[in-house]
Amino acid sequence: MRRFPSPAFGESNEFRRALEVYLRNWGPIVWRERVGSGDLGANHDLGEVFLALGAIETDSRVISKKVRVAGLERSDIIHEFLIAWMAEEAEHGRIFSELSRRCGVESSAPSRVGIGWLNRTILPILGLLAPRLMRAAYCTQGALQEFVALQTYLYISDRISDPGVRDVVREIARQEARHLRFYKSCANAHLEGSRSVQMIVRIILRIFWAPPGVDLLGEREFVRIATPLLQDEGYLDRLRQLDQFAGNIKGMQDLNLMSSWIARLVQPTQRGLGCSEQPERKRRGIGGTY
Repeated sequence: MRRFPSPAFGESNEFRRALEVYLRNWGPIVWRERVGSGDLGANHDLGEVFLALGAIETDSRVISKKVRVAGLERSDIIHEFLIAWMAEEAEHGRIFSELSRRCGVESSAPSRVGIGWLNRTILPILGLLAPRLMRAAYCTQGALQEFVALQTYLYISDRISDPGVRDVVREIARQEARHLRFYKSCANAHLEGSRSVQMIVRIILRIFWAPPGVDLLGEREFVRIATPLLQDEGYLDRLRQLDQFAGNIKGMQDLNLMSSWIARLVQPTQRGLGCSEQPERKRRGIGGTY
């Protein structure tokens, strides 16, 4: 399919520089030998976390489908970014799946393939009628989700004793940081100078935002699997930094997305109420899982 620049996204120097910075350090992670010889022991809780992370990373194929259906890939810049992003995310999925097996977990990871008829109906219309808004929402959501992934992988790597496995997880974190910088740069460029776009993106995030993986796993299952992490106040402090990070994106100040999510789901669970007493919700944003 022939690609062409979109006036809303443009092939301006600003967007091109963001892509060039992203691609500068692109490349595969050499991991099989280090993970294969790593010693993680029989740790079922950590294995379940790795299994879920592998599923979330592999779910990037669904995000790519949404982007194409919405017409956001018409830009050469988005197209080039997605090629590298998909390759890296898929490899992250394979790494985490292998790490889960090294922890003794042999379960099958949850997965999905299609994006549903509603997305197939609405996204193309929105992409045609409001391309700048769609790209702004996609890039803003992407930056937020990559921030959560980055903080999660850094937290986990600090608690892995095997040096080879620890280094692999930190290399994944570095790649997520590159994704984050690209998304943030493009989000700010799309949001600049348009109060209406900023306002609508804020509304979208308030309605649809949830941490990456919630839309795939569901909130109950997500919190159940992540409980070993969520019980640590140090990890929650890392997650709460998302609200400060969002304030560095134009028009996204004082959203308090993560603080609100933790107060609604995590803190009641810590008080012993249990996830079963929270209503099951699946957030389906235009970005989904990153």
